[in-house]
Amino acid sequence: MGRAIVLEFLAMTIPLAMAQPREPRLSFRSSVEVPAAGLRLPAPPGAKEVGLPPTVMRTYKDGQGRLVEMQSPRDYWVSSQFLGRWESEAGLRMTLAVPMGVLPSKWPRAHILPSEYEAVMRGVAPPADAEEWKRWAETWTGSPLSEPLRALPPTTNLRAAQLFVFGGAPPLRRGLAFALRANAFGVDPQRWYFVLFEMAETAAAETLEREIIRSFLPNIAAAARPSGAIASPVQSRSPSTSATGATDADALTLSRQRALDSIRGHRDWWHTETPHYVLVSNLKGSRASAVRQIQEEIEPLRNAFAALVPPVVPIRAVSIVRVFADGDGYVQWVGQDKAWSGGMWMPDRGELVVRAREWGNAREQREWLRGTVYHEAFHQYLHYATGGRVPAAWFNEGHATFFEGAEIRDGKVIVEEELRYAAMTHKMVSEKRLAIASAFQMTYRDLYEGRAGAVRAENYARCWAIVYFLRKHAEAAPGGPFSDFHRRYLETFGRTGDNNQSLAVALGPQSMADLEAALIEFWNSPSARRAARRFDPWSAGK
Repeated sequence: MGRAIVLEFLAMTIPLAMAQPREPRLSFRSSVEVPAAGLRLPAPPGAKEVGLPPTVMRTYKDGQGRLVEMQSPRDYWVSSQFLGRWESEAGLRMTLAVPMGVLPSKWPRAHILPSEYEAVMRGVAPPADAEEWKRWAETWTGSPLSEPLRALPPTTNLRAAQLFVFGGAPPLRRGLAFALRANAFGVDPQRWYFVLFEMAETAAAETLEREIIRSFLPNIAAAARPSGAIASPVQSRSPSTSATGATDADALTLSRQRALDSIRGHRDWWHTETPHYVLVSNLKGSRASAVRQIQEEIEPLRNAFAALVPPVVPIRAVSIVRVFADGDGYVQWVGQDKAWSGGMWMPDRGELVVRAREWGNAREQREWLRGTVYHEAFHQYLHYATGGRVPAAWFNEGHATFFEGAEIRDGKVIVEEELRYAAMTHKMVSEKRLAIASAFQMTYRDLYEGRAGAVRAENYARCWAIVYFLRKHAEAAPGGPFSDFHRRYLETFGRTGDNNQSLAVALGPQSMADLEAALIEFWNSPSARRAARRFDPWSAGK
């Protein structure tokens, strides 16, 4: 009886205790470094660096049919001012920016070139009065100010500061603008910085404001000399260019800078460059050496791409390769609907993205990464080389798988049989179901059927077998029935964009049945396959 009474009492008192309002836990007991600005900022415990969401590139064609990549003025504006972002497990997000000026409301088009953005922003100054600060802050956050700016007392390190209180829909937003006093580190005392604080708990407004003033503001400090100039990252090498007269340097500047912007504020990320590529990664230690190897090999590989598939328009973009150290970061970047993939070329972002393999030994991880990057790098190259007009799936995936197992020795590209595709091809030939006629008609949807299953694997193998046979056997015998197949296909496709018409011209007097018979005969001949392994398609006058 007594035990029942105690339990009943607990049942009555626990909900009452839980109902008591509890002040959100918030503190700035940790700190983060911002090397680009030479700042040290207070931070909540466990704060981790995160970046801006990837921007969407828009691809247009200029008057010469060349691809031109553009962004919205706001995307340029945000990336040019962004210095870093951190999130804590408690749900607080801090974003640091350097205000460069209020974003103008009128632009020539929805998406513009970097030179056009620079030309407009060249005469724009940082906010100088309350009205300009209001316009800047509301544009930066997408939220209206609910109160006038509140000037805060200066501190030992700060000559001026002001608090921003935003309204609108959650999350809770507060802002802090500050300028440092003259300091020994050379951080410009005339430059203003802005920190946006965001929290899901809207009930934390009073707590957040109190802690900004009590524990964040007094502990902002210049910690080192800035590691780089803070300026608009979209400065063009040819500022006089326009939308109709964009230079290659203008386009290359945009695509190269876009890659660097994406890792700004990420301490774990690094980059390396080649004449045509920017590689960014967060791989560490010995695993990072795989990216260094790709850096050394990817230019010879690109030359091999161009020799077999010459560009029909000038390539006016740096090719971006992004290598994630783990699957979580990769999925966050590409989206949950693409979580099944290991790597892909994303034209709308202008990036080749891949996640490093997290299982197997070091050699297996390295080879998998190289093969995936080289496969996707062909897709990336083809997009630019054809001016965005992508040939049929058999051609695109056939060449991507052809280069997947490439070896680069002393700058020379060597392609032999790719074992897994060769094994599948052998099985289909043995079972008399190679069916390359259907492979030539496959759409990309057909190709990806089954995703990681057997159907998809065999589809890839068929595409590989076609290209391998044509490149390594048919083209080794000039004047043969299929020795000029790819040249005729590409020339016709460049004029018409029609796969069936291009196939008909490429076949000439031969039939699809003749091509399949020749491929099967080749595959069943050990001597012909040995000769194909030795044949160098780049030494045949291409």
